[in-house]
Amino acid sequence: MQTLNVLDALGKRGGELVKFLKSSLKDNDYELKILIDGPVQVEEIRKFLEPLNYSNFVLEDDDGNLYLETSKENPLPVQTGESPENSNKPALPVPDCRQTEPTCRQDGQTGPLLRPKNFQIQNGTGVLISCGNNGKYKKIFIQKILSSLVNSKIKPDVLALMNAAVREAAYNSSSCDYLKELEAAGVKILISQSCADYLGLTEAIGAGTAVDMSEIFEEIFSCERIVNL
Repeated sequence: MQTLNVLDALGKRGGELVKFLKSSLKDNDYELKILIDGPVQVEEIRKFLEPLNYSNFVLEDDDGNLYLETSKENPLPVQTGESPENSNKPALPVPDCRQTEPTCRQDGQTGPLLRPKNFQIQNGTGVLISCGNNGKYKKIFIQKILSSLVNSKIKPDVLALMNAAVREAAYNSSSCDYLKELEAAGVKILISQSCADYLGLTEAIGAGTAVDMSEIFEEIFSCERIVNL
């Protein structure tokens, strides 16, 4: 029987993460839902699971908890008492719905195309700023980062703010002008909508575009280089 296995990978990196995955996976696992700290774990998990035929990696935000969900491309057929002729037929591949269009067609007809598994890199560099409660030091640190990016000749393609860092995008924040300058210079500024809602800043965002957290990760992971702060 194909099963869903929910794993808690919080605080695990490198060899510890790989050892945890090896010991936690079961032969009949078809879907995995892995609780993670953030984007730094995603590539490590993907590299371990893809050779095991897992694909369709999707990030989900569940009440502030970040999960990486994935499933096997070619699951084994479920035994349902079918005739031997039918039971030997391989199951159809699970569609890869990491898409470039708003919808994902699964019927084989013409329409928006699915993103290929090894999709082309869209952006050169992405910067993700995500922090807990903003203390005075953290606020000064973020302001220094933004001012340095403004003054730098080389700028990232995408800059995303999550968690308490979205406060820096509020119109009355001293960092808002830095974000506006970066935006004017062609940097795509993304603000986590769910974080802004939680902090009561939905109507106060003065720079960037408020988007779903999954869209932020989609943009960041399409970058060749990722800076996580």
